Amino acid sequence: MTLRLAASAAVLALLAGCGGGGAYQQPPPPLPVPRTLQVTPVAAGNVPTSAPSQPLPSKTVTNQADYDLLIQGRMGGVFNLPLADTTVDFTTASLIYLEGSPDNDPASAVRALSAVGNPNGTFEVSAEACGLPIVTTSIHRPWALYRTEAGVNSATFIWSQKAPPTCTGVTQVLATRIAEGDLPASSAGSAVNRKVAIASQADWTPIQSRVAASLPGGFTPDFSANVYIYVEQPDNDPASYVRFVSALRSQDASVDIGVEHCGAEIVTVPNHLPFALYSIPRPTGATRVTVLNSAPPNCLTSR
Repeated sequence: MTLRLAASAAVLALLAGCGGGGAYQQPPPPLPVPRTLQVTPVAAGNVPTSAPSQPLPSKTVTNQADYDLLIQGRMGGVFNLPLADTTVDFTTASLIYLEGSPDNDPASAVRALSAVGNPNGTFEVSAEACGLPIVTTSIHRPWALYRTEAGVNSATFIWSQKAPPTCTGVTQVLATRIAEGDLPASSAGSAVNRKVAIASQADWTPIQSRVAASLPGGFTPDFSANVYIYVEQPDNDPASYVRFVSALRSQDASVDIGVEHCGAEIVTVPNHLPFALYSIPRPTGATRVTVLNSAPPNCLTSR
Protein backbone atom coordinates (compact mmCIF):
# COMPACT_ATOMS: atom_id res chain seq x y z
CA MET A 1 0.00 0.00 0.00
CA THR A 2 2.78 2.41 0.92
CA LEU A 3 4.58 1.69 -2.40
CA ARG A 4 1.38 2.33 -4.37
CA LEU A 5 0.78 5.68 -2.66
CA ALA A 6 4.36 6.73 -3.30
CA ALA A 7 4.12 5.81 -6.98
CA SER A 8 0.85 7.71 -7.41
CA ALA A 9 2.31 10.79 -5.75
CA ALA A 10 5.31 10.66 -8.09
CA VAL A 11 3.06 10.52 -11.18
CA LEU A 12 0.99 13.46 -9.96
CA ALA A 13 4.12 15.48 -9.29
CA LEU A 14 5.40 14.75 -12.76
CA LEU A 15 2.11 15.84 -14.37
CA ALA A 16 2.06 19.00 -12.28
CA GLY A 17 5.58 19.88 -13.36
CA CYS A 18 4.77 19.40 -17.06
CA GLY A 19 1.37 21.09 -17.04
CA GLY A 20 2.10 24.29 -15.16
CA GLY A 21 -0.08 23.28 -12.27
CA GLY A 22 -1.89 20.40 -13.92
CA ALA A 23 -5.12 22.30 -14.80
CA TYR A 24 -6.42 21.66 -18.37
CA GLN A 25 -7.15 24.90 -20.23
CA GLN A 26 -9.77 25.03 -23.01
CA PRO A 27 -8.49 26.62 -26.24
CA PRO A 28 -9.94 30.07 -26.86
CA PRO A 29 -13.05 30.12 -29.06
CA PRO A 30 -12.35 30.92 -32.73
CA LEU A 31 -12.65 34.56 -33.65
CA PRO A 32 -15.75 35.42 -35.74
CA VAL A 33 -14.97 35.80 -39.43
CA PRO A 34 -16.76 37.70 -42.23
CA ARG A 35 -19.51 35.74 -43.96
CA THR A 36 -20.17 35.77 -47.66
CA LEU A 37 -23.47 37.23 -48.85
CA GLN A 38 -25.23 35.78 -51.86
CA VAL A 39 -25.87 38.50 -54.46
CA THR A 40 -28.17 37.81 -57.42
CA PRO A 41 -28.25 40.07 -60.52
CA VAL A 42 -31.63 41.69 -61.18
CA ALA A 43 -30.94 44.14 -64.02
CA ALA A 44 -28.25 46.36 -65.52
CA GLY A 45 -28.21 49.32 -67.86
CA ASN A 46 -27.28 52.97 -68.36
CA VAL A 47 -28.48 55.94 -66.30
CA PRO A 48 -30.81 58.23 -68.31
CA THR A 49 -29.02 61.28 -69.65
CA SER A 50 -31.54 63.51 -67.84
CA ALA A 51 -30.66 62.11 -64.39
CA PRO A 52 -28.52 64.48 -62.30
CA SER A 53 -25.14 63.24 -61.14
CA GLN A 54 -24.73 62.22 -57.49
CA PRO A 55 -21.48 62.15 -55.49
CA LEU A 56 -22.11 58.68 -53.96
CA PRO A 57 -24.82 57.04 -56.06
CA SER A 58 -24.11 53.41 -55.12
CA LYS A 59 -26.27 52.33 -52.18
CA THR A 60 -28.26 49.63 -50.46
CA VAL A 61 -32.06 49.76 -50.57
CA THR A 62 -34.31 48.41 -47.82
CA ASN A 63 -37.77 49.88 -48.51
CA GLN A 64 -40.13 50.19 -51.47
CA ALA A 65 -40.36 54.00 -51.39
CA ASP A 66 -36.60 54.40 -51.89
CA TYR A 67 -36.68 51.67 -54.50
CA ASP A 68 -39.43 53.43 -56.48
CA LEU A 69 -37.37 56.65 -56.50
CA LEU A 70 -34.35 54.73 -57.73
CA ILE A 71 -36.30 53.02 -60.51
CA GLN A 72 -37.72 56.27 -61.87
CA GLY A 73 -34.70 58.49 -61.27
CA ARG A 74 -31.74 56.26 -62.17
CA MET A 75 -32.88 53.05 -63.87
CA GLY A 76 -35.14 54.31 -66.65
CA GLY A 77 -38.47 53.12 -65.22
CA VAL A 78 -40.14 49.81 -64.42
CA PHE A 79 -39.94 48.98 -68.13
CA ASN A 80 -36.30 48.02 -67.52
CA LEU A 81 -37.02 45.51 -64.76
CA PRO A 82 -38.49 42.01 -64.81
CA LEU A 83 -42.10 42.31 -63.66
CA ALA A 84 -41.44 40.13 -60.62
CA ASP A 85 -38.71 42.53 -59.46
CA THR A 86 -40.61 45.83 -59.61
CA THR A 87 -41.74 45.29 -56.01
CA VAL A 88 -39.70 43.61 -53.27
CA ASP A 89 -40.58 42.06 -49.92
CA PHE A 90 -37.95 43.84 -47.86
CA THR A 91 -38.57 41.58 -44.87
CA THR A 92 -36.82 38.83 -46.84
CA ALA A 93 -34.43 40.76 -49.10
CA SER A 94 -32.34 43.89 -49.55
CA LEU A 95 -31.07 45.45 -52.79
CA ILE A 96 -27.60 46.61 -53.76
CA TYR A 97 -27.46 49.33 -56.42
CA LEU A 98 -24.18 50.09 -58.20
CA GLU A 99 -23.60 53.11 -60.40
CA GLY A 100 -20.38 53.91 -62.19
CA SER A 101 -18.65 57.20 -62.79
CA PRO A 102 -19.09 58.95 -66.15
CA ASP A 103 -17.18 57.48 -69.09
CA ASN A 104 -17.17 57.60 -72.87
CA ASP A 105 -17.51 53.84 -73.36
CA PRO A 106 -21.01 52.75 -74.42
CA ALA A 107 -20.15 49.13 -73.53
CA SER A 108 -18.78 49.84 -70.05
CA ALA A 109 -20.38 48.12 -67.06
CA VAL A 110 -20.35 47.89 -63.29
CA ARG A 111 -20.67 44.57 -61.47
CA ALA A 112 -20.55 43.27 -57.91
CA LEU A 113 -17.69 40.80 -57.46
CA SER A 114 -18.48 39.82 -53.86
CA ALA A 115 -20.21 40.99 -50.70
CA VAL A 116 -19.49 40.15 -47.07
CA GLY A 117 -21.09 40.74 -43.69
CA ASN A 118 -18.57 41.56 -40.95
CA PRO A 119 -18.85 40.28 -37.34
CA ASN A 120 -19.50 43.87 -36.16
CA GLY A 121 -22.63 44.09 -38.32
CA THR A 122 -21.20 46.17 -41.18
CA PHE A 123 -21.18 45.13 -44.84
CA GLU A 124 -18.67 45.50 -47.67
CA VAL A 125 -19.29 45.17 -51.41
CA SER A 126 -16.41 44.65 -53.82
CA ALA A 127 -17.35 46.09 -57.21
CA GLU A 128 -15.69 46.45 -60.58
CA ALA A 129 -16.00 49.12 -63.25
CA CYS A 130 -15.19 47.55 -66.61
CA GLY A 131 -14.49 49.90 -69.50
CA LEU A 132 -12.52 52.92 -70.61
CA PRO A 133 -11.19 55.25 -67.90
CA ILE A 134 -13.64 57.66 -66.29
CA VAL A 135 -13.92 61.24 -67.48
CA THR A 136 -15.13 64.46 -65.86
CA THR A 137 -18.55 64.47 -67.52
CA SER A 138 -20.28 62.14 -69.93
CA ILE A 139 -23.72 61.02 -71.02
CA HIS A 140 -22.82 57.42 -70.16
CA ARG A 141 -23.06 56.05 -66.60
CA PRO A 142 -23.59 52.29 -66.19
CA TRP A 143 -25.65 50.80 -63.35
CA ALA A 144 -26.40 47.33 -61.99
CA LEU A 145 -28.91 46.07 -59.42
CA TYR A 146 -28.54 43.02 -57.15
CA ARG A 147 -30.75 41.23 -54.65
CA THR A 148 -29.28 40.00 -51.37
CA GLU A 149 -30.41 39.02 -47.85
CA ALA A 150 -32.59 41.25 -45.68
CA GLY A 151 -31.09 43.72 -43.24
CA VAL A 152 -28.25 45.09 -45.36
CA ASN A 153 -28.96 48.68 -44.37
CA SER A 154 -25.70 50.20 -45.61
CA ALA A 155 -22.42 49.09 -47.10
CA THR A 156 -18.91 50.21 -47.87
CA PHE A 157 -18.21 49.95 -51.60
CA ILE A 158 -14.68 48.95 -52.62
CA TRP A 159 -14.10 49.65 -56.32
CA SER A 160 -11.60 48.44 -58.89
CA GLN A 161 -11.24 49.74 -62.47
CA LYS A 162 -10.35 47.44 -65.38
CA ALA A 163 -10.55 47.46 -69.15
CA PRO A 164 -11.57 44.57 -71.43
CA PRO A 165 -10.45 41.87 -71.83
CA THR A 166 -9.01 41.84 -68.29
CA CYS A 167 -12.34 42.46 -66.52
CA THR A 168 -13.51 39.92 -63.96
CA GLY A 169 -17.18 40.88 -63.70
CA VAL A 170 -18.23 40.78 -67.37
CA THR A 171 -17.20 39.56 -70.80
CA GLN A 172 -18.58 40.91 -74.04
CA VAL A 173 -20.90 38.83 -76.19
CA LEU A 174 -21.08 39.16 -79.98
CA ALA A 175 -24.43 40.40 -81.30
CA THR A 176 -25.65 40.21 -84.90
CA ARG A 177 -28.21 42.60 -86.37
CA ILE A 178 -30.90 40.78 -88.31
CA ALA A 179 -33.38 43.55 -89.14
CA GLU A 180 -34.15 47.18 -88.28
CA GLY A 181 -36.37 49.91 -89.59
CA ASP A 182 -39.80 51.43 -89.11
CA LEU A 183 -43.03 49.52 -88.75
CA PRO A 184 -46.21 50.94 -90.31
CA ALA A 185 -47.65 53.71 -88.15
CA SER A 186 -50.96 51.84 -88.15
CA SER A 187 -49.36 49.07 -86.10
CA ALA A 188 -48.26 51.45 -83.33
CA GLY A 189 -51.64 51.79 -81.64
CA SER A 190 -51.30 53.39 -78.25
CA ALA A 191 -47.80 54.04 -76.93
CA VAL A 192 -46.60 50.56 -76.01
CA ASN A 193 -42.94 49.78 -75.42
CA ARG A 194 -42.03 46.29 -76.53
CA LYS A 195 -38.81 44.52 -75.62
CA VAL A 196 -38.33 40.80 -75.44
CA ALA A 197 -35.64 38.15 -75.39
CA ILE A 198 -36.98 35.59 -77.88
CA ALA A 199 -35.95 32.08 -76.92
CA SER A 200 -38.74 29.92 -78.39
CA GLN A 201 -41.24 29.72 -81.19
CA ALA A 202 -43.95 30.88 -78.82
CA ASP A 203 -41.94 34.07 -78.19
CA TRP A 204 -41.24 34.53 -81.89
CA THR A 205 -44.71 34.10 -83.41
CA PRO A 206 -46.19 37.49 -82.32
CA ILE A 207 -43.00 39.32 -83.31
CA GLN A 208 -42.72 37.57 -86.67
CA SER A 209 -46.10 38.88 -87.72
CA ARG A 210 -44.96 42.46 -87.01
CA VAL A 211 -41.59 42.40 -88.78
CA ALA A 212 -42.10 39.83 -91.56
CA ALA A 213 -41.68 42.42 -94.33
CA SER A 214 -38.27 43.51 -92.97
CA LEU A 215 -36.71 40.06 -92.45
CA PRO A 216 -33.90 38.82 -94.72
CA GLY A 217 -35.08 36.34 -97.33
CA GLY A 218 -35.22 32.80 -95.99
CA PHE A 219 -34.57 33.82 -92.39
CA THR A 220 -35.52 31.15 -89.86
CA PRO A 221 -34.62 31.53 -86.18
CA ASP A 222 -32.40 28.84 -84.66
CA PHE A 223 -33.43 28.67 -81.00
CA SER A 224 -30.99 25.87 -80.23
CA ALA A 225 -28.07 28.19 -80.93
CA ASN A 226 -29.36 31.73 -80.42
CA VAL A 227 -31.55 34.06 -78.42
CA TYR A 228 -33.08 36.95 -80.36
CA ILE A 229 -33.45 40.45 -78.94
CA TYR A 230 -36.35 42.59 -80.17
CA VAL A 231 -37.10 46.18 -79.19
CA GLU A 232 -39.60 48.68 -80.60
CA GLN A 233 -40.34 52.16 -79.25
CA PRO A 234 -43.24 54.31 -80.54
CA ASP A 235 -42.72 58.07 -80.97
CA ASN A 236 -43.50 61.04 -83.25
CA ASP A 237 -39.94 61.46 -84.55
CA PRO A 238 -39.48 60.24 -88.15
CA ALA A 239 -35.69 60.31 -87.69
CA SER A 240 -35.60 58.13 -84.56
CA TYR A 241 -34.07 54.66 -84.50
CA VAL A 242 -33.34 51.69 -82.21
CA ARG A 243 -29.84 50.23 -81.94
CA PHE A 244 -27.94 47.64 -79.94
CA VAL A 245 -25.40 49.03 -77.44
CA SER A 246 -23.85 46.03 -75.70
CA ALA A 247 -24.30 42.43 -74.58
CA LEU A 248 -22.42 41.55 -71.40
CA ARG A 249 -22.10 38.15 -69.72
CA SER A 250 -21.79 38.24 -65.91
CA GLN A 251 -20.16 35.74 -63.56
CA ASP A 252 -23.41 33.77 -63.17
CA ALA A 253 -23.59 33.25 -66.99
CA SER A 254 -26.56 35.63 -67.35
CA VAL A 255 -26.40 38.19 -70.17
CA ASP A 256 -27.53 41.81 -69.99
CA ILE A 257 -28.48 43.43 -73.29
CA GLY A 258 -28.40 47.21 -73.66
CA VAL A 259 -30.45 48.81 -76.45
CA GLU A 260 -30.84 52.52 -77.20
CA HIS A 261 -33.82 54.40 -78.60
CA CYS A 262 -32.37 57.56 -80.13
CA GLY A 263 -34.99 60.18 -80.90
CA ALA A 264 -37.60 62.54 -79.55
CA GLU A 265 -39.49 61.73 -76.37
CA ILE A 266 -42.03 58.91 -76.52
CA VAL A 267 -45.61 60.17 -76.73
CA THR A 268 -49.07 58.86 -75.93
CA VAL A 269 -50.37 58.86 -79.53
CA PRO A 270 -47.43 57.90 -81.77
CA ASN A 271 -47.16 57.98 -85.55
CA HIS A 272 -43.69 56.45 -85.87
CA LEU A 273 -42.48 53.04 -84.74
CA PRO A 274 -38.76 52.20 -85.03
CA PHE A 275 -37.61 48.68 -84.18
CA ALA A 276 -34.52 46.47 -84.23
CA LEU A 277 -33.93 42.71 -84.09
CA TYR A 278 -30.60 41.16 -83.05
CA SER A 279 -29.29 37.72 -82.13
CA ILE A 280 -26.73 36.56 -79.57
CA PRO A 281 -25.36 33.06 -78.90
CA ARG A 282 -27.78 31.33 -76.56
CA PRO A 283 -26.54 31.85 -72.96
CA THR A 284 -26.73 29.23 -70.24
CA GLY A 285 -28.06 31.83 -67.77
CA ALA A 286 -30.86 34.39 -67.93
CA THR A 287 -31.16 37.03 -70.65
CA ARG A 288 -32.23 40.52 -69.58
CA VAL A 289 -32.93 43.56 -71.77
CA THR A 290 -32.84 47.24 -70.81
CA VAL A 291 -33.58 50.24 -73.02
CA LEU A 292 -32.02 53.68 -72.77
CA ASN A 293 -34.00 56.58 -74.25
CA SER A 294 -31.70 59.29 -75.59
CA ALA A 295 -32.22 62.41 -77.71
CA PRO A 296 -29.80 63.70 -80.35
CA PRO A 297 -27.06 64.82 -80.17
CA ASN A 298 -26.64 62.87 -76.90
CA CYS A 299 -27.06 59.36 -78.30
CA LEU A 300 -24.59 56.56 -77.68
CA THR A 301 -25.22 54.90 -81.05
CA SER A 302 -25.58 55.94 -84.66
CA ARG A 303 -27.54 54.64 -87.61
